[in-house]
Amino acid sequence: METAELIKKRIMNEDGRIIRWPKKQAEQSAVLAYIAHYFAADVRYSEKDVNELILQHIVFADYALLRRELFEKGYLDRTSDCREYRRGNYGIRDIGTAN
Repeated sequence: METAELIKKRIMNEDGRIIRWPKKQAEQSAVLAYIAHYFAADVRYSEKDVNELILQHIVFADYALLRRELFEKGYLDRTSDCREYRRGNYGIRDIGTAN
């Protein structure tokens, strides 16, 4: 079974919201990609906006975990003061230029 199918079967509810943070790396990556595609490329988001967007797509409480993972894996970029976020390069991060 393909990872996307597993995500839908094991990690999403009937409304398409993520019900838990998966343990397997491949499933975590799939969840991050799923959440990341909701961020528009040309929009700058406040931390509050990022949190609200994440909360629209999960039912568990740890939106901060997802926000951190989205940044760490390159799905989101942020300013050095963490006040502004934008969609990143979806997992491709140049460590030398990361904010």
